[in-house]
Amino acid sequence: KSLSAALSILDAARSDVDLMQTRLWESPETEADVRDQVGVWLSRTERLHSWIDSLPFPLASSLWTYVSVGSHRESVEQLIHVFEAFSQFHATHMIAALHQDPSLWKSLVPRLRTMHRANHLSFALATFATWRSTSDFIAAEFRRGLNGDDVEQAGRYLALLGDPSPAGVQRLLGPDLSQVLAKVNTLRNKWVGHTGAVSPGEAQSRHERLREHLIELRNA
Repeated sequence: KSLSAALSILDAARSDVDLMQTRLWESPETEADVRDQVGVWLSRTERLHSWIDSLPFPLASSLWTYVSVGSHRESVEQLIHVFEAFSQFHATHMIAALHQDPSLWKSLVPRLRTMHRANHLSFALATFATWRSTSDFIAAEFRRGLNGDDVEQAGRYLALLGDPSPAGVQRLLGPDLSQVLAKVNTLRNKWVGHTGAVSPGEAQSRHERLREHLIELRNA
């Protein structure tokens, strides 16, 4: 596995270096920019591996699988799985927080089910969109409770989340994570609907787009 991962990293590096080399030959005046880009790439790879090691096992495992695959097409498929795993993990965390309060659970779950039905979603056939919409719905309720004038209620909502720091609350309930997952969900639906063969160039383009969204996810 470690050998496969190393080879995959070298393949990714070779692809990026080829692009930078082509740019340098075509536009020598960009030498300083290319040099900076190399530094950014090396730093990004190191940070990615450190981030993976800090994640819970299911998420880390999905990302290490991505690191170990070889082709752009396989990388795209695995990255989609990575984003879906993050969406499911976050939704499960929010559901667990909600479930600790029976009155809140009784109030919100029927509304959540109504929202699912209106969008042709269900937990019985859970999809990327199911988990993402569930997270958004519950997070909106928690934001309402935390940002209201009722101090006691705000404390109750915070306790349900495990009393995270303000930065932790922002990561759990802020818009950044939701926006990244929404963008990837849209791309997934667009690409799945494309029934034709995917060229190597298109696969590489898709991979590069998802890698940028992965950086956004890490920073969310």
